[in-house]
Amino acid sequence: MRISRAAKTVLLILAVASLLLLTGCVTKYEREDIETFVRENYRLRDFEVARQSVPIQDQEGYTDQYWQVTMTDGSGVVFGVLDDYFWGMEATTNMLRCDYEDVMLLHLAESYAGFDQVQIKHSREEGLTYAELIAGYGTRAELSARFEELMDFRDYVLQTGYTVEHSMRVRFEMESELRSRMQGEGELSYTVTDGDYTATLTSLDQSAFEEATGRFVRACVDYRLMSQLEDFTEEEIQSALEGSMYRLGIYPDEDQAAAPRMYEALSASNYAYGVSFGTLYEVLRRENLAVWGDSWHYGFTGLDGAAYEVSYDFYAKNPALPEAPNYYYYLRNGEQIWMDHYFYNHFTELQVKEMTGLSLYIGQWPEVQETRQTDRLYGNKKNLSEILE
Repeated sequence: MRISRAAKTVLLILAVASLLLLTGCVTKYEREDIETFVRENYRLRDFEVARQSVPIQDQEGYTDQYWQVTMTDGSGVVFGVLDDYFWGMEATTNMLRCDYEDVMLLHLAESYAGFDQVQIKHSREEGLTYAELIAGYGTRAELSARFEELMDFRDYVLQTGYTVEHSMRVRFEMESELRSRMQGEGELSYTVTDGDYTATLTSLDQSAFEEATGRFVRACVDYRLMSQLEDFTEEEIQSALEGSMYRLGIYPDEDQAAAPRMYEALSASNYAYGVSFGTLYEVLRRENLAVWGDSWHYGFTGLDGAAYEVSYDFYAKNPALPEAPNYYYYLRNGEQIWMDHYFYNHFTELQVKEMTGLSLYIGQWPEVQETRQTDRLYGNKKNLSEILE
């Protein structure tokens, strides 16, 4: 059978396309390409790239190429550029990754004597260094102190002539009793990071501090960490909650036909898990339902007449899942009711409805409300001490 010229062209195109799918979109990098990459991305001139790359087997089975780069400015700094191969979409591809920023963070931190509470975390993987600054805090004062400490180091870094903008990783870690309770192995390890904030050292400014503070406040409001909230005014709390996707309200009737009545200083989970153990306590109290205890540990009589008891301290090994970490649970007439997942300490709207009969609204603040609750942070109470009486 004779094949037409048009058919041959189509077959050629298909053959080339098949070859591309098999070989992937791969770029071959030479020493000169590495020099250009370093020069253009990091504004460096005094450096030397090794004449040959070193093959490195990665965890996915690809053979990457590692290029060592040595600074010739007298600093003795050595970093690397990795020609990283991986599966991208439908074919093998590659890209250049570099640890210059991480290496420089460690190098400059070694010569800096001003750190008090900030820590440096670093590791090495496939020839590259990974480093970040960890600023742990648990109160507003500690967050402010860690921020000032990092701002001083930022000024020191910039004074050295370091020019890479938006670089050097920084993580503000909010400490609380809840943070590291559900520790397991691999994917089962869960840390409460709701109040954490990540940024880059060279871009720290007042707006970054305000964003970090906002995340802290929203986490405290969610879990009802009352001692931390006492450091903030009601106006500051309201400002931190503005724009949240998960504000909290309640429908005045079961059919939810009317607009929800919103709570001024409450919110649901920042990650759409529902309302926390602590927030449910506050909802019950504001709705004038009989509840004893406080936002950490409380009890009430449910819609079904059962005695419910809820506490952040209720977590243990779930007998049905002995290999899993501890599970949160609550008590119903003294019986352990395990949460749906081991790190859950939030109730869904359906669970709240079944236990209490209350119909909650979780979402953005409605643009128009016929009724708007203007209760203050502590409802009719003036301060935290009155709540705990």
